[in-house]
Amino acid sequence: TDAAGDFVGSSFCYATARDWARFGLLHAQDGVWQGGRLLPGGWLAFIRRPTPASPRRAYGAHWWLNAGAPGAPADRPYPALPADLFYASGYEGQYVVVLPSQDLVVVRLGQSSPEHAFDLEGFLRAVLGAFPGRNNGRRAAASAAPPPRAPGCRRPGSPGSRRSCRRRRRPLPAS
Repeated sequence: TDAAGDFVGSSFCYATARDWARFGLLHAQDGVWQGGRLLPGGWLAFIRRPTPASPRRAYGAHWWLNAGAPGAPADRPYPALPADLFYASGYEGQYVVVLPSQDLVVVRLGQSSPEHAFDLEGFLRAVLGAFPGRNNGRRAAASAAPPPRAPGCRRPGSPGSRRSCRRRRRPLPAS
């Protein structure tokens, strides 16, 4: 809580990388999840619209943007990355990055101190390099649900869970 005893709502959200990827995917899909609309129509356009006072057009509706001035790629925060990129930036270098033109959501939960020690642009260039021709209709966070477990397996850490259980891999949907 803060000095007034109010819950701090600006941070301290604990989630797995898969949860954060789903959060990014929800926003990449304009607020639609598994065919149902969870956020208002036009949500993606709204969050990607730079706020009027934002220097370098780098902030939208609760998301950081890579928009920059129209026609001036060097003015973008990350000039070597797509202009449609938007991201959530967390404590000491944690990120949820959405690249709509690449059909990709990238999550980084690492910790860097100082925060600027982590090269987000270099990291994302390396990730994009691992997916040549990425814009092929499949999403990096392709599955909204975890892969099915083998029969008899329970969630790790639950009473009676077995260490020998392994998740079955589910193939990505065909493009």
